[in-house]
Amino acid sequence: MTNAGDRKKLGDLYLAHTGVAPDSVTSLRGDGSDRRLYRLSGAASGDGTQSMIGVAHENRRENDSFVALSRHFRERSLPVPEIYVYDADAHIYLEEDLGETTLADWLARAKGADDERRELLDSVVSWLPRFQIEGAAGLEDDMFSSHPRFLPETAEADLDYFRDSFLGLLYDGEWDEAKLGRDCDELVRRLADSDSDFFLYRDFQARNMMVREGALSFIDYQSGRRGPLAYDLASFLYSSTTHFSARERNERIDLYVREASRLTQFDETRFRESFPLVALIRNLQTLGAYGNLGVRKGKALFLRNVPAKVNTIVGLFREAGLRDTFPSIYDTLARIGRSPREALKGKHMTDEMLVEIHSFSYHKSGIPRDERGHGGGFVFDCRFLPNPGREEGYDTLDGRDSEVRVYLEKRSEVEAFWVHVRSIVEEAVRAYEKRGFQSLSIAFGCTGGQHRSVYFAERLFAHLSREGKMCRLRHDDLPEDAD
Repeated sequence: MTNAGDRKKLGDLYLAHTGVAPDSVTSLRGDGSDRRLYRLSGAASGDGTQSMIGVAHENRRENDSFVALSRHFRERSLPVPEIYVYDADAHIYLEEDLGETTLADWLARAKGADDERRELLDSVVSWLPRFQIEGAAGLEDDMFSSHPRFLPETAEADLDYFRDSFLGLLYDGEWDEAKLGRDCDELVRRLADSDSDFFLYRDFQARNMMVREGALSFIDYQSGRRGPLAYDLASFLYSSTTHFSARERNERIDLYVREASRLTQFDETRFRESFPLVALIRNLQTLGAYGNLGVRKGKALFLRNVPAKVNTIVGLFREAGLRDTFPSIYDTLARIGRSPREALKGKHMTDEMLVEIHSFSYHKSGIPRDERGHGGGFVFDCRFLPNPGREEGYDTLDGRDSEVRVYLEKRSEVEAFWVHVRSIVEEAVRAYEKRGFQSLSIAFGCTGGQHRSVYFAERLFAHLSREGKMCRLRHDDLPEDAD
């Protein structure tokens, strides 16, 4: 169906529903799916300007699922879009317009608003068990677009997706198929007895949440099914858009446990034991999705996320102590993480420049060694800035924690330094890209490699990632990032 055909059908549906024709039908930016989205605006039924979102999608089962689940959730007072009208045979429907700001957009724009950020992210975690537990009541199998339950076979399919669509399409090295298969089998075996009677959103991440006037709404749950509680929480806490530190993740796991315990009998020990395993499967599945979308569907934007996601998974291995449990998966991803462009070369990766960002300690690892033969790049010395490490209560925190961010961002000299760094780096990135360079390294150093350097490395990584640059982040002197 052409855009013109979509506009005609959706305009007719709007007219039939409201009694007036839309004044405009505007195409919206798509996502990872094949759905085509439009905003229809017009004076509807004398109520003033009414805006709706029109969706055109040939996958009837996904349409049926989204519409049925939306109506089901709204009956349970869960914040999802209202479905105004659905023409199943024409593969189109009109839904409530929740605005243009996803939570991912909001987080990218938020500057120095840590209290507001914390409140909104905590709200996401608090809503999740309501979807999973209250939303699961009364679900029928025919509401789901695929298999109605997350089974061991589903986990196996996710891991096959990782091997076929990520390693098979993108990885330029070799791996031991037998050893990797044993790791995958062991991972599935450990999760075989997980309770799967809850609603599993399946893609619970910040791009599928809308923020309007400070309130959250949730979208894109048409791939949902019944499944374990930990999966969706892992999707959110290990997302590349939320940038949680290990401490912040643990705080939100505690919050989730409290909220879920109010709604159902809850085996906290079992949940905490399964969480890192479910998180691992979810993140490996995401790499498979990046390969599928980036290569098979030609959406190269998703390939930019590969280095950051690999770093996230390697960090998960270290945080959860899983390196010896699944050594083949870890070794393969660690090789990619150390040199992503070399590991993925020639496999449809774009020719975009890779920006490698480090934090380090002058007294421990020292200035990062250049591994590419270029003689190094920018090194920014943060030691002249106020040091939160000298303050009581900050010794166990690092530059990813909100308390450290608040401490630093209150200092005018910190913000002035950031403005200068950002200006220098942005100009260099533009020039390097124009000249066809393949990489640029940027390092931030401080006394212990824990607070100031980590803060600036994280901030630059987030800034350049939002600008669409392909980045790799490494904290050389934080324990979970050490080789």
